[in-house]
Amino acid sequence: ADELVDALQSPDVVRVDLTGDEYDLSDRPGVLVRNRAVTVEGTGGPRPPVLRVAAVPLDGGVRPGTLTFAKCSQVVLRGVRVEVADGPPDADAVGHPVGVAMVDCPRVDVTECRFDPAGGAAAPVDDAVGLAVLGDPERPTEAAVRNCFFALRRGAAVWFGGPVRA
Repeated sequence: ADELVDALQSPDVVRVDLTGDEYDLSDRPGVLVRNRAVTVEGTGGPRPPVLRVAAVPLDGGVRPGTLTFAKCSQVVLRGVRVEVADGPPDADAVGHPVGVAMVDCPRVDVTECRFDPAGGAAAPVDDAVGLAVLGDPERPTEAAVRNCFFALRRGAAVWFGGPVRA
């Protein structure tokens, strides 16, 4: 997961090919990708690579264990299995916990991805959102979510907020 974090946080990287089996971000400080176009694509074998994230409420900053894209001109997430785990408890947190967030990104494309609770169906994450796409009032988001499967049973699969055309 170190290579993935380094690649996502490098301002020069516009494409990340996930060739490994598993990338666990849930126990890390959180990854924030800003101000660029970026593609994250699973390119491994017959099974999509697993990207494990924690579900933590949005607070405008870097959220522990999560993956957040902010003010990126375009975000593409393709061919990845996202496992959403419970985030660290926070008594002051407000709102639904979110695993992958795309905030103020004018173009979003999520294709052939799967969003599951970490630990399988027997371990659902309470009240979590697998994918949040939040638009900027001054720059609405064009979002496409195609051929995806969402198995989060006690939360929401996708949350579209603000001006988003899906």
